[in-house]
Amino acid sequence: TWTPNVLDHKLKIGGGVNYQSKSDTSSSPIASPNGPATFRQKDVTLVNLMVSYEIAPTLSVQFNSDNVFDEEYYILDEYDNTSWATPVNYSVSFNIKL
Repeated sequence: TWTPNVLDHKLKIGGGVNYQSKSDTSSSPIASPNGPATFRQKDVTLVNLMVSYEIAPTLSVQFNSDNVFDEEYYILDEYDNTSWATPVNYSVSFNIKL
């Protein structure tokens, strides 16, 4: 987790970086139709950003971007299912304080 930097009393900017070194499944090969296989993945660096602006004391708008540089990498679960991870994505939200 990370704490956004408050630029003034209304604007916040934040970001985060996650890094995973290259990895493989050589110690525990995954199942495949042709028998056990080793899966290799390059190192991955993910960058996430956010900007938030307080429109009024009870209303703010926030923009988020995850995987900013659209890194392509796989997710391997405990059942040997391999899938592409989420590509770059964006979201905008309005937050109301009651």
